[in-house]
Amino acid sequence: MKSNQTTQSQKAAYFIMVNGLRDLRTKTLNATLFRQDNGSGSVNKHSIPYLAIMIAGTVISLISIFVLLQQIYTIELNKAEILSLYALLSFSEIQKVFYECDDYMQMLEEGSVVRAIK
Repeated sequence: MKSNQTTQSQKAAYFIMVNGLRDLRTKTLNATLFRQDNGSGSVNKHSIPYLAIMIAGTVISLISIFVLLQQIYTIELNKAEILSLYALLSFSEIQKVFYECDDYMQMLEEGSVVRAIK
């Protein structure tokens, strides 16, 4: 037969768990009441400037995104136009342009272009 009596350690564990949870519930209730009492009034008092700043930030962000997308679109169109011009050139002319660009890039890396400007 099983005995339904609890041991002293089981009673101590139950006491710690129940009191610990009670403290947790009490502190949570106090924090919630404090938030309701103090938080609501300050939000209503400052909500209009906060809302104005938030709307202004959203509008500025959207305008910036549209300007950026427009610039990207323009650059892509220019790039396509430039590449279409290379279709009209012969391979030897393309090589000549490539070597001239390569020489110019080397001059930039060495700084000789900057010295020539000064």
